[in-house]
Amino acid sequence: SKAKCQEHREREVNLTVAAKIVPQCDENGDYVPLVCVEGDNGAKHCSCYTKQGDIAKSQLANVKRCECYNERYEGLNPPRDGSFVA
Repeated sequence: SKAKCQEHREREVNLTVAAKIVPQCDENGDYVPLVCVEGDNGAKHCSCYTKQGDIAKSQLANVKRCECYNERYEGLNPPRDGSFVA
């Protein structure tokens, strides 16, 4: 079965919208944190993805790393998968 990231990527690739940021997947099927596209004017637009595929921050220009954005997002949005951590 395909990983969530790969399925998400295929859906985005098949969209017919002009401006789209397609997630990238690593060899383990996890989301690659930083994905950038170049706009019509040559400006880069980047998004930061968490390992679960949530967008931690989007519409960033000239960002090089996503760790801070992802840590902040995950701190504000703890997992809700039914697990309980004491």
